[in-house]
Amino acid sequence: MRISGMNEKRSGILCLSVSWAVFLLLIGTQVSAGTIYVATCGDDANTGIDPACGTSDSPKLTIQAGIDTALIGDVIEVASGTYNEVIDLLGKAITVRGSGGAEATTIDGTGLESSVVKCINGEGTNTLIEGFAITGGSGLPCPFDTTRSCGGGVYLGAGTAVRLRSCVFRGNETNFGGGIYVFEGHLDVAGSLFKSNEVNYGGGVYSQESTGIIDHSRFKSNYAENRSGAVSFQDVGNIRLMRIENCNFSDNVSVGRAGALNAVGGELHVYNTRFVRNLSNEGGAIHAVNGTLQVTRCEFSENRAWRYGGGIYVGALCKATVDRSIFTGNLGYAAIYLESNQNSQCELDISNSLLADNEDYALRVAGGDRVAVRNCTMTGSGTTHQPICEFHAVISNVIQNSIIWDPITPSFDRFFTFRPTEIGHSVFRGVFPDNVTNLGGNRNLDPLFVSSSDYRLQSDSPCIDAGSNAAATALVTDLDGFARFRDEPGTTDTGAGTAPIVDIGAFEFGSCLDAVAGDCQGDGIPDGCQLLGNDCNNNNVPDDCDISGGIASDCNSNIVIDSCETEDGRAADCNVNDVPDVCEIEDNVAPDCNSNGLIDYCEPQDCNENDVPDDCDIAAGLEPDCNGDFVIDYCEPNFGSSNDCNYNDIPDSCEIEDGLVLDCNANQRIDECDIRWTWSDDCNLNGLPDECEIADGLQTDCDGDGVIDDCAAPSGRLKIVIPMVSRTSARFSIFLSPTAMEIS
Repeated sequence: MRISGMNEKRSGILCLSVSWAVFLLLIGTQVSAGTIYVATCGDDANTGIDPACGTSDSPKLTIQAGIDTALIGDVIEVASGTYNEVIDLLGKAITVRGSGGAEATTIDGTGLESSVVKCINGEGTNTLIEGFAITGGSGLPCPFDTTRSCGGGVYLGAGTAVRLRSCVFRGNETNFGGGIYVFEGHLDVAGSLFKSNEVNYGGGVYSQESTGIIDHSRFKSNYAENRSGAVSFQDVGNIRLMRIENCNFSDNVSVGRAGALNAVGGELHVYNTRFVRNLSNEGGAIHAVNGTLQVTRCEFSENRAWRYGGGIYVGALCKATVDRSIFTGNLGYAAIYLESNQNSQCELDISNSLLADNEDYALRVAGGDRVAVRNCTMTGSGTTHQPICEFHAVISNVIQNSIIWDPITPSFDRFFTFRPTEIGHSVFRGVFPDNVTNLGGNRNLDPLFVSSSDYRLQSDSPCIDAGSNAAATALVTDLDGFARFRDEPGTTDTGAGTAPIVDIGAFEFGSCLDAVAGDCQGDGIPDGCQLLGNDCNNNNVPDDCDISGGIASDCNSNIVIDSCETEDGRAADCNVNDVPDVCEIEDNVAPDCNSNGLIDYCEPQDCNENDVPDDCDIAAGLEPDCNGDFVIDYCEPNFGSSNDCNYNDIPDSCEIEDGLVLDCNANQRIDECDIRWTWSDDCNLNGLPDECEIADGLQTDCDGDGVIDDCAAPSGRLKIVIPMVSRTSARFSIFLSPTAMEIS
C-alpha cells in the first residue's frame, strides 16, 4: 500500500508537471518570485537584480522598466527618491513597492499629461501598489466622454481589482477622480492619504459602476468644482456596494454637492468614520440619492452646507439609516436633511444617535415616505435656541424612546410638524403641537443629563427603564456601544414591556459598568464610562491611559493623542506623518528657520522652490530683496507686488529709487517701459515720454492736447492706431496696447 501510494503520488506530480509545462507553453509566460530593484542611480539597461549601484546588475532607473521585465509574482522594489514618470502595470500580478514609504518615494507625473499609474488590463487582487506618494497626474480620457479626463493619480479600468496600500495621493488635477478613478472594477484602498487634489468631481476618489472598500484612510483638503470633495460613488444599476470604514474626512470642499461623500445609486456603507469641517452647497459631509445609505458609529462635527444638510443630505429614492452616530456643531438648515417629493419618496431611520448643539435644525424632513427616530437624543443650544425638528414626511413620522430637549425654551416651541407624527415613550418640554399623536409613555420632565456637554443620564433620570421594548427590538447597543436593556435595580420600571426595560435616549444608563471592568485612571469610574469623546483611536481605552501607558504618543503633553490631533486638524501636520509640526520643530527633527511654527518645506512662499522660506533666504543673504518686503526680487511679479518691465529681475521701484533708471513723470514706471507699452507717447522717438518734455518746457503743446506740436497730425492726414502685442513671459500675462502711426 505504501509503495502504491508513493507511485500514485509520483504519477500525480508527473502529470501536474506536464500539464503546467503545457500551460506555460500555451500562454508563453514564466512564473517567478524574484525582486527587481529600481533606484535614481540606476540604468534601465541594467538587470535590476542587485540593489547596489555600480555594476550591470544594478537597479533599473525607471519603475516602468522594472515592470516591463517583471514576471508573475515578482516584486519591484523602488528605492527612495522622486521618479518623474507614469507607469502601466500591463496586467501583471506583481507588487510595486516604495521601499522608503510614501514619505520618501514619489512617482511624479508632472508635465506628462496622463494618469500617474494606469491599470487597464484586468489587474487583479494579486497586483499590489504600496508605499508611494503619487502626484502631478492629469488623467486619461474618460470612458464615457473622451473629451474629459479621469484618474489623476491612478486609473483603474474595467475588470481590475488592484490593491493600493499606504499611499499618498496629493496634488493631482483632473475632471473625475483626483486620486483614483475606477470604472467597472473593484476598489481596494487601505492606510492611505488623499490630500490637496483638485477636480470637477471626486477630489479623492471617483468610483463609477464599481464595488470597493476604503479602509483606515484620510481625505484632507481636497477640492471639487462641482460635486464630491473627497469621494464620489456612482452606480446607475443600483446593485453595487461601496464600504468606507475607519476613515477621516476633514476640510474637503465641493462648490456643488457633497463636501466629503457623494452617493448616487448603489449601496454606500460608512462605518466608524469622522467628518470634520467639510463644506459644500448641499450635504456638507454626505449627499446621497437614488440608493441605500448606511451610516454607523460615525461622527459629524462642524461641517457646513450653504443650502441644506450640514451633516447629511438624503434625497430622492434613497433609503438611509443612521445608527450610533454623533452630530454636533453642523450648519446648513439641519444637521440631517431629507428632501423628496410625491414621485420620488425616500425613507430615513435614525437610532441610538446624538444630535446636539447644531446650528439651525437638528433634523429637518422636507419630504419623504417614512421617517423613524428611535432612542435618540436631540437637543439645541442653550444660547442660540435653534429649531430642533421639522417633519413633512407624507406617510409616517414616528419618534420613540427619544429625548427632544432644550434647557430653556419648551422643546415643542422649536418642533414643527406639518404631517401627522406619532410620539411615544419620549421626553420633551411643553405641550404637544397639532398633528402629534401621543402613543403613551411620554413625559414632560428634565432628562437630567450629566452636564451641559455630556448627554448621558444621571442616576435619578426619569429616562431610566422608561422606554418601550417593542420600539427597540432591533437595537442591541447604545451610542457608547454598550448593551441595551440593562435593568437598574434602584429604579422603578415605568416603560412598556417585560423587564429589563430599555432606557430613553441615546445612552443606556450604567451599561458601561457591566461592559468594562478596568479603571486605568484609578478614579473609581470604569474605563467604559469614560470613552465618549475620550477614545479617538477607538481601542476602548481612554486616551489619557493610552498616553500614560505608552500605547500612544502625546509629544506636546496636552493629553491628546498626536495622530488624533493631526487627523482632525487641531494640530498642523504638513508632512503627514501623524506628528504635530510643533513637536518636530521643537525636537529639531524638522527646520523652522523663521521660528513661525511652520516647517520650512511646508511654507507657502518659496518662489525658488528650494524648501526654504523666501524670508529666510533673504535674511541669510542668499537671495536679493532690494525693497525689504521679504519677497525675493525676481519673484515679485509672480506675487503681484512689483513690476519688472525691463525683465532684469530687479523690481522697477528699486531701480527708480536708486537712480538707475528714469521715471520723469513719477508714476513708478520706468520711462522706457511707459513708452514701450504705450502708457506714454514718444512721438519724436527720443526715449522721453512726451508729457515729461512738455511739462519740463522742452517741447511745446499749444492746444494742450498732450501731443507735442511738432508731432500733431496736419489736416488731411489720417492717424491709425495699430495694436502692439507685449513680449510674453512666464511671469506676465499677455496684453494688447495701441500705438499711433500717421499715414499721409
